[in-house]
Amino acid sequence: MAPCSIDPSSCSETDEPPPPAAAPRPAARKRKAPKAPKAPKAPKAPKAPKAPKAPKARAETASAPVPPQPKRQSTIGAWLGLTPPAAVPVPAEGYLVVDLFCSIGGVSAAAKALGHTVVLAVDVEQWRLDIHELNHPQAKHVNMALGPDTQEKLVELIEAAVPADQRHRLWIHLSPPCQTQSKLQAMEFWSSIEERREKKGVGLRLVRWALDFLVLYDPPQFSFEEVDDSKQMVRAELHRIKRAHRALLDFDLFNTADYGVPQNRRRVIAARPATMRALRHAPALKAAKKVSLRDALGPLGTIPDEAHWYHGPNHVFPKPEKMLPCPQVAGKWSDGTAHCHLLEYCAPSMTTHVTNWLREDFSYIRRLSGVETQVLCGFDMDFVWPAKISRSKMLAGAGNAVPPYFAQKIFRAASIDVAF
Repeated sequence: MAPCSIDPSSCSETDEPPPPAAAPRPAARKRKAPKAPKAPKAPKAPKAPKAPKAPKARAETASAPVPPQPKRQSTIGAWLGLTPPAAVPVPAEGYLVVDLFCSIGGVSAAAKALGHTVVLAVDVEQWRLDIHELNHPQAKHVNMALGPDTQEKLVELIEAAVPADQRHRLWIHLSPPCQTQSKLQAMEFWSSIEERREKKGVGLRLVRWALDFLVLYDPPQFSFEEVDDSKQMVRAELHRIKRAHRALLDFDLFNTADYGVPQNRRRVIAARPATMRALRHAPALKAAKKVSLRDALGPLGTIPDEAHWYHGPNHVFPKPEKMLPCPQVAGKWSDGTAHCHLLEYCAPSMTTHVTNWLREDFSYIRRLSGVETQVLCGFDMDFVWPAKISRSKMLAGAGNAVPPYFAQKIFRAASIDVAF
């Protein structure tokens, strides 16, 4: 056998390969040398002061002295540069009043009480004109539906009643029928929605015509009265006229209770801007305190001794177990449908609905009499009624009329100059 040629020293007990050689270490990173510090900036040189401006040369002639500026309104009129409207003195002989949509004559009664003369009264219902004629026999009474179709005839009637040389005494009042605009109209559940819309449309057309007639005829003095409808369509018509004829007309919402009438009756009034300014702000026109039911009717001696509540103005009688005080109106209790008022507070707005006296437990005593309704509506005791007239017509006539005591304040406002 041939001898082995492998060196025994190169053999090992195992056949494993030798371990790999260690990887070389990465070279160390060189550190950057620190930057040299920046040299400090040289300070800026201070700016040279500006030379003062030379004063402007004044004119050799002195300017004219500024005249004193007139007092301005404390409203938006001040921003627009408008001077306050001036009041017009009452004519020595008084106003010649034309009462349109006159009803029984609330405004006419006020004019008569202040010494003015009613020369023309127009209404579409004859029974109202008959009552008006009993109290103003000197006036001409015309049963006529007012509107665009009768406008020419109306102008002829006014010019016949007020001669041209007396036109400065003319005062025209307009009260278009308010029943179609009032909130109670929406409660007429016995009429259809179409019927109510038609009535409201007729009423609004009369309002629009009345305002357009005032613009066309431009009387020296006038007044306009209407209810504040829930959708404020009447105010929208008034805004239309005011924007186009700011010097002719102004308007606002008033509560007659603030002027001494014993009922909370809110109405929109429009008149000459000077009249409206005084009606808003003249302290002499406003009542020192509101007149309560007991204050107004106490002197008559007709309030029942056991009367505790004034109930109305609707036909629904209260449910005693559900009656609760109304936080919005002092002295008012309600069950959600029927309304009652304590006698120590103002009455609600009088309407054509029945009103009653009730005991403390809300039990019925009796209805209010015609005379009691007349007084609460602001009519004097010397107002003349026909010998035979139903209580419902007395209530309808007085309830729909402008309270005469409030109408007196409108007449007086026309001659009061309010300064601020």
